[in-house]
Amino acid sequence: MNSFAKRFAQLREKRSWTQDELAEKLGVSRVSISKYETEGPKGATPKYDTLVKAADLFNVTTDYLLGRSDSPFREESSIEGLSDEEQTMYKKFMSETEELFRAKGVTEEKLRQVMGFMRYTFLSDLEEEKKGRNSK
Repeated sequence: MNSFAKRFAQLREKRSWTQDELAEKLGVSRVSISKYETEGPKGATPKYDTLVKAADLFNVTTDYLLGRSDSPFREESSIEGLSDEEQTMYKKFMSETEELFRAKGVTEEKLRQVMGFMRYTFLSDLEEEKKGRNSK
């Protein structure tokens, strides 16, 4: 698993935000962002409120940020009952959808809404498909 510092920096860079831009979004100093992105004893982990805000901003779980999970996706419990193949399809679909909408420059709020809808749609369609297969 990656360290908090690496993941935090990767998520910021994925969005093409500077440390100053992210600091403003989180309500912290640029120096704090720099410390969050520094590994080892000179690095820092944000306080709870800032950690939760960062997870929401990056649209990932706090467990992913902290390195406790390798999956950034929220609501993992909604895919626990899926086969390995279905989980792989779901994760790929969600990742590609997020990349597509980020490339279009949608706001973080709009992205959260879209991703929630896409999650619901994917899982609903999969359930309908399974019901159709089982009724034949």
